[in-house]
Amino acid sequence: MVNQDKRRAMMVDLRHMEETFDSGDHENHTVRTYLIEPALKWAKRYRRTTGEYSDSSLRSYANDMERIIRENVKIEILTHIRVNERTLKELERSQDEEEKRRILTENSNDVLYKAARFRDKSYDLNIRGDLLAWLIANEQLVIKFAFLRSLDYSNPNSLRSQFHNKRGYFILENEAEIAFTGSFNETRTGHEFNIEDTDIFVSWRQEDHKRLNINKNKIDKMWDEGNHAFWVEPVSDETLRLIRSIAPRERPTFTHPEEPVTPEPTQIFELPQEPTETEGDEDKPLIQIEFTEDIWEHKKEAIRKF
Repeated sequence: MVNQDKRRAMMVDLRHMEETFDSGDHENHTVRTYLIEPALKWAKRYRRTTGEYSDSSLRSYANDMERIIRENVKIEILTHIRVNERTLKELERSQDEEEKRRILTENSNDVLYKAARFRDKSYDLNIRGDLLAWLIANEQLVIKFAFLRSLDYSNPNSLRSQFHNKRGYFILENEAEIAFTGSFNETRTGHEFNIEDTDIFVSWRQEDHKRLNINKNKIDKMWDEGNHAFWVEPVSDETLRLIRSIAPRERPTFTHPEEPVTPEPTQIFELPQEPTETEGDEDKPLIQIEFTEDIWEHKKEAIRKF
């Protein structure tokens, strides 16, 4: 396809993008379908900042994963220290050069096959894990961590603040560009389930050029050197050990030392333990309630609605 034909096809895929997007205003669109998927279809690079990263976000890449691997698309993430366990383990493995070579050698013959299968089986954790390992080992997925200068990371109990910036941009075919600044993290929850909003700036709208360039330059500066509020660390053994030591696997809760502790109310129903992740549904937002006492039906109904 000649460049002009490719540009026309690209614009057909992207022309729906308006200056702002709010998933609460769209019955048929999420951040994934409105922004991430159509932009990745044509992207050569995706760079962003986020308050949290999870490899569950790869599900938004599923339709284009084969092209991402074949064309060596770069995905660069600057995140707070909160990353999910699978990603953390793969980052630790990537610090062993021999292990990296083994991952690339063993998967070189079938990584594109797995990427093609991922389109229809994005729930498959084994395929997703293999693709995550490949992207990290092949340095297509590069993650950096933002550390706040105001915090004492030797004292995990003091870590109330976090890097929470959420901007990004895509460099597309024909050097077209899309930038965004919004509310969503690079997680499946942010891409698909939450009510999120974002401002979008595109290079084919003249009036967007100034803010597009401001956002791109700001992201690149943060990626390269941080700013007065935080510094940036690449993945290293030392960085990962620090993250292991201070980043809980569950969100922390804090109680002010001078505040009296309120006793727990008596429960009339139980919430089940969080299920083991199956078929990639770690972000599934539904909760089933089982009642442990015989209470009136209208009370059960009120609790369900709540």
